[in-house]
Amino acid sequence: MGKNTTIEEVGNLIGNTVAHKILARKTNKPESTNSVEAEEIEYRAQAAKKSKEYNWNRLDISQIKQKALKKVISKFESKYKDIKITKEEVEKLIQDEIDKILID
Repeated sequence: MGKNTTIEEVGNLIGNTVAHKILARKTNKPESTNSVEAEEIEYRAQAAKKSKEYNWNRLDISQIKQKALKKVISKFESKYKDIKITKEEVEKLIQDEIDKILID
């Protein structure tokens, strides 16, 4: 598998991690919080594992950020229209995840 495919996968996994982090914070269903948090942890672990396959330069990280942002926005526009988030909030959470996962 090539680096571009891995960039796509890591971006999607980070996007899912951030989406679940937001859902855990803003859900109207407290009974869902534990499962949503568990999914967040699982997506983060998968992203960390997948990210170890390559070394990442600034362009790669920028592409990952864009893929993750696209994933989060798409998910909230299609499935979670009732939850309001700002692009800035999402970008900050994505950067936090990238700092944890890709930049040690």
